[in-house]
Amino acid sequence: MTGTNRLVTWLGVLRLSARQLQQRWLESVLIVLGIALGVGVLTASQSLVTFQTTGIIGLLAQELPELRAVSVRPARIDVSTKFFSEGLPAVPVTPNVSTERVRPTLEDLLAVREEVPGVALVTVDAAMRIAEIVAVDGGSPPGPGRPTLQAQMVTPDEFAFRRLRFVGGAPFTWDDLLAGRAVVVLDEAGARRLFPGLEPEAVIGLTVTDASGTTGARYQIVGIVAPAEDALLQIAMQTMQAAPDLVMAYVPATSRPWRGETGAAPDPRQETFDTVYFTPEDDAMTPQVVAAIEAYFGQKYGLGALEVVNPQAQRAELLGSLRPAMLAILALAGLGLLIAAVNILNLFTARVLRRQRLVGTSMALGASRRLLFWQMSGEALLLGVSGSALGLLLASGLIGLLRSFLIGQQGGDGVFAEIYAGFRLGLGDAMVGLAVGIVISLLFGIYPALLGARQDPAEALRIE
Repeated sequence: MTGTNRLVTWLGVLRLSARQLQQRWLESVLIVLGIALGVGVLTASQSLVTFQTTGIIGLLAQELPELRAVSVRPARIDVSTKFFSEGLPAVPVTPNVSTERVRPTLEDLLAVREEVPGVALVTVDAAMRIAEIVAVDGGSPPGPGRPTLQAQMVTPDEFAFRRLRFVGGAPFTWDDLLAGRAVVVLDEAGARRLFPGLEPEAVIGLTVTDASGTTGARYQIVGIVAPAEDALLQIAMQTMQAAPDLVMAYVPATSRPWRGETGAAPDPRQETFDTVYFTPEDDAMTPQVVAAIEAYFGQKYGLGALEVVNPQAQRAELLGSLRPAMLAILALAGLGLLIAAVNILNLFTARVLRRQRLVGTSMALGASRRLLFWQMSGEALLLGVSGSALGLLLASGLIGLLRSFLIGQQGGDGVFAEIYAGFRLGLGDAMVGLAVGIVISLLFGIYPALLGARQDPAEALRIE
């Protein structure tokens, strides 16, 4: 019964608090509006910060190898600090000082892929080769003008990394890469441009010849990929819409069809790359993968010859560059909430001072100071809950207006418009806003509640 009596007591206190709020409804409305305004602005700002950091950086991390995979690239010498720092003697700097002497090879890429546990995908810094298409399956290219083949030199894992979906055929294989075979995967739009009227499956096995080198390059089509879901590739494709004759394609990074029958270098395993990327199976395994990769390249080439970059560190650096602006937004929003809180304190204090005679009467009739304190605190709690709930509605409206503005800036369509369409009031941000509003209301309601509960009944009853 003790617990039941306590619950009944608290419910009675809340009913008394609600009755007092109804009797002074105008003051209550003003306090609720003040809380709602502060909570609405703060929550909308918090949602914007969350979207700009977690959302945008998360998106970039999914699309950019530098933010998702362990990067290995040649170590660069900072000539300005190494040879021109204060106190160092003047020395002649020869051109070979700043050259990149060691670059990762295909052999290194394969060794890490096979030997380092936790490595899921291996991609390379995608070089681009652009050449005019001179023949399509032995005939002339269709349509007016002559299309251009823009081929990215990649590994077979590039398709999984970019989450490209095949509508015909399949990706080329690691054996194709090692042999340097002249095979190509076309983008679906490019396949329609080169082979109008043919289904993707019917295109597999046909050939495309461009004007690379002095003898040209003839590629056999092994796959057709659907339009990229990769946001950055979509942006790239949108920028190329002004050039409808540009055909996107993917070829093995070792393929050189103009060199001979296979088109490969004399020793494809010694093919070098500016940067290679190793994507961990799980982001939690990144530190272990980084350590293993550093050990491999350090043992083979010596410490410091190649730079191994942790993607988690890259994301942290990017987040750090955004943090000052985000903190400034939150500080301005917090300032608005603080101003609202000061107004709440003033209104609460004025309410208590106007109720001194009523408080004195209640105490004279047997009400305890503790009960009066909790009654006034209950008023602050009810006002805080009501104001915070209204503030969340206000925040949702502000976010909707901001989202419409951002989408409108992009013309209403496109990749960025799709990205901004995901700007919503999240559950986490809503809970933070609700909690902040209630806590602020309680904190700034405690002083007036203490002030009212500590009054002398005799003095309070003499007040006119």
